[in-house]
Amino acid sequence: MTKKHFFQAFKTSIPVLFGYLAIGIAFGLMLVDKKYPIWLAPIMSTLMYAGAGQYIAIGLFAAGIPLSGIIITELLVNIRHIVYGLSLIEKFKNIGKWKPYLIFALTDETYSLLTTTDVPEDANPGQFYGTIALLDHLYWIIGGIIGALIGSIVQSKTNFSMGGVDFALTALFAVLLIEQIQKILRDIDIEREMEDSGLTLSGMETQPEISLQLEVPEEERREQLSKEIASMQTLYEEARQK
Repeated sequence: MTKKHFFQAFKTSIPVLFGYLAIGIAFGLMLVDKKYPIWLAPIMSTLMYAGAGQYIAIGLFAAGIPLSGIIITELLVNIRHIVYGLSLIEKFKNIGKWKPYLIFALTDETYSLLTTTDVPEDANPGQFYGTIALLDHLYWIIGGIIGALIGSIVQSKTNFSMGGVDFALTALFAVLLIEQIQKILRDIDIEREMEDSGLTLSGMETQPEISLQLEVPEEERREQLSKEIASMQTLYEEARQK
């Protein structure tokens, strides 16, 4: 991948950068608040990478829920990814070796980016989409590590409560949803403008045809007039001869 395409992918991922750092930090704080070790944050963020699933998993682990119950809960929480995958079958058709990772890294926020971003004309689709997904994944891991470190420092010196930090994920999802709705509305406005322009262009394109159609009847009228004059002259000559 060229530097140009990498920076385009990075620019595309900037909204998720700030969001994932924020909610990743919140995840790290929750993890430490439940008395889990710091090293669990990067491991879960790297191998699990489930966003809401990780938030829920921490609470379920802390509550002592059986593994079977945790698996079923996580399946129900993330079942929406089936719909995500179905909607991306065509987009992921020719992405090559990046396909397995893109399937694994398909979070809500990455899905939002992939469905609203066009691949540059001279870029490889797999590399471009894969870079966006990889950057998002790194943001999430870094956020979790920062949160766990901050949480361990804060808890060692104060009795600060971590309650409410889990709302950060809901807030990010709401922001991305609003952004996607706004993009859809912008696309609808653009389509309407194009339709209006299309009508105008259509009218402009048909003007020469109308002009031609006006010229053709004029020539026909002249020919008919000439024929009528010739016919009248013939009748006149015949009448004189009689």
